Amino acid sequence: MPIRREVLREINRFSVAPMQRSDLFMCVVAGHGFSRGGHTFLAACDSEIAPEALSRETAVSLETVRNRRVKIVTER
Repeated sequence: MPIRREVLREINRFSVAPMQRSDLFMCVVAGHGFSRGGHTFLAACDSEIAPEALSRETAVSLETVRNRRVKIVTER
């Protein structure tokens, strides 16, 4: 299982790949995740699940993944 920095690096790698509005971006994760306060997170091996504030800082939110792709597509 990768550490948070590696997950974010891969998200960045995909965010610079050429995409058109009609393209489909799929993020498939074989690992662990969790939900907190209505948000879903991907857990990296260095993620801290408790307390909640720390889990938000050490895991990768699906919102981060989604927003990064939306930003790239709308800028092109």
